[in-house]
Amino acid sequence: MGAAAPSSAKPCDDRPPRLLSRSTHPGHLQAVQAETSQQRGHDLPHRSGPPEKRKRPCVQRDPMPSTPAGVPRLTGHNRHPHGPASTCQPWPIPQDRSKRIESPDDRLHSPTGHQPEGTLPTAAHAPGRVVGPTISNHGTLDSHRLSVGSGTLLRQDAGSSPIIGNPSTRRKPPTDGFPAGLTQDNDTLYPRYSQHVLSETRTLHKRTAMTVSTESTIRWCSALAGTSDSIPSLEECLESIPNLDTLDALPSGTRVLVRGDTDVVVQADGSIPDDVRIRSLVDTLTHGGRRGWVQLVYGHRGRDPKMSLEPIARHLDTLLPPEVRGNHPVTFVKEWLDDQTGHVLATAADEVAGLPDGAIAVLENTRRYSLERALWKADDETIAEMAPRLTNYVNSVSDLLANVHVNEGFAASNRDLSSTLVPLGCQQVALGRYVDEELSRHVTRTRQADLVVFSGIKINKLDDLEQILARKQVKTVIAAGGLALALKAAAARHDGNEFGLGLAGDPTQAKIYIPPERIEQAGAMYRQGLEAGVEFVLPVDFVLGDGTASRVIPDGDAQFDVGPETRAVQVEAVGKFLDSHRMEVQAGRRPAIAFHNGVFGLFEEEAFEKGTREFVGQLKRMTDAGVEVYVGGGEGGTALARYGQPDWVTHCFTAGGTILKALGNEPIPYIKALYLKSLEAESRP
Repeated sequence: MGAAAPSSAKPCDDRPPRLLSRSTHPGHLQAVQAETSQQRGHDLPHRSGPPEKRKRPCVQRDPMPSTPAGVPRLTGHNRHPHGPASTCQPWPIPQDRSKRIESPDDRLHSPTGHQPEGTLPTAAHAPGRVVGPTISNHGTLDSHRLSVGSGTLLRQDAGSSPIIGNPSTRRKPPTDGFPAGLTQDNDTLYPRYSQHVLSETRTLHKRTAMTVSTESTIRWCSALAGTSDSIPSLEECLESIPNLDTLDALPSGTRVLVRGDTDVVVQADGSIPDDVRIRSLVDTLTHGGRRGWVQLVYGHRGRDPKMSLEPIARHLDTLLPPEVRGNHPVTFVKEWLDDQTGHVLATAADEVAGLPDGAIAVLENTRRYSLERALWKADDETIAEMAPRLTNYVNSVSDLLANVHVNEGFAASNRDLSSTLVPLGCQQVALGRYVDEELSRHVTRTRQADLVVFSGIKINKLDDLEQILARKQVKTVIAAGGLALALKAAAARHDGNEFGLGLAGDPTQAKIYIPPERIEQAGAMYRQGLEAGVEFVLPVDFVLGDGTASRVIPDGDAQFDVGPETRAVQVEAVGKFLDSHRMEVQAGRRPAIAFHNGVFGLFEEEAFEKGTREFVGQLKRMTDAGVEVYVGGGEGGTALARYGQPDWVTHCFTAGGTILKALGNEPIPYIKALYLKSLEAESRP
């Protein structure tokens, strides 16, 4: 079920300052850094001390440097934004790039597979001339001049063949009549072009040029798929990841990939009753639209590859302010990826290249392509096998769609390639407005929770609770649902007793089954929690299928809600927590923080809603007492919307699983990816 809309968050003025020292994390992914250093030819700087403020432009620059008369201006998503005064350096070109240049016969071919009319000048085939990673998709050439489709600057020396210049090279003041960044000693060639005839104008269409090596893809994916002690906490990661304001110098026409929260329920008539996730995109898209960026929204919808994002595109079009939507409604790009090779389809590249400045397009469901889910359960062997396709995907997206990536997919916390691998090939990355606010303001506070309420039918939530308890912040756990049954059985064994699970102990009941290994896991958590002083508040009675309450769950029956005795125990536990909170406040310390996730029973049915409904009232009780109360999305948010009001809590998230992952030690996959990218960016000369 969908989550409730976010409430107006209460300010948290007593938040501790984000001070960190990189010296406490000396081993940030040595493999990735080693490769980065090798490519750049220098060692990574050792960063220590407090970070600079994240919300800053990275350089002082002239976003639109002038060009000499008669020379076309740089436009489009690949125009290098750094002016002559820039202190930032472009992405360096690997020294061995020429080894990957293919034969002249491969460099020039038509999209239809036959030799087109006319050929590129011989100079364009010069061996050893290489292309940088920020390159455009289209340019046009006629008998009089060289013009730009979306960012490539072309020039022609007097008496010589046309040369395709690379605007990503280091900028220099204009010399010899060339625009900044393009001089006789500072230009490169795109090695692979095909051309086809459009009327009297010949169009050059760039094929994918490798900018990310297979080896770097393997290292990157291995780092994302595993756990790493060298990745710092969420708070420290956020200090390194740029936010949307750092992209403000990008010129009009810049293409920007926006990874969005597009996983919503669409009714049979195409309507979207709970559109809070789509609305979370509006601020970021408005920001980019007012700057003329061409924004490509992409994301997933469910796990069925047949589900389309076309209804999301139509609905998004109704949410954008008129000045952003303008005269061009949101475009939908139906097919855009070759799943077998990992290459972006030429038809999609052409459609994107034709979008006007300020346009917004939605790409088809990323999970329509199996490649999107490649890292979900991948091991090192699988990653190595898929690496060529994954590398094609990274380079093709960067070259043919956009090389700026903004993550606005707050709830998209799986290891989808669109949120974890695409940033590897991008020139710049950032967090969107909504994700930045949710993580920096609310999730970081939730991670300081003293009380957590964990419930629901999913037994795999034990993994999340285990990660949360490992941080040794939580003092009280109120549990219900299947998770509570596992803890209840473990607690009984700890005391030398046994607790029957009823149908939850039957392997044929897959939806509610609790396997023995989960009981063992719960037992270890329970023992470690007691040793750390954690109080576990577990159910003492249950509402069975016939609506009666019982202290035991008979064979052949199951729990459907917590019983009246348990509800009284929970009220008492909240009162005890509030007493502790008041003592902390009186002592001059911060207010207590509580986090609530899930529901206590089959609350959709009136006979089993009482436990969930009454505890929503306890959330208001805590908020009224000055406690900061945060509610996870999913069913917990739905219950709040059904039985309470948004202002009964400090904040209700639009995501459930993402919050649980964020509260543990291991960073969310897309945060890990953006953090690794920020390390790489900061290491550039």
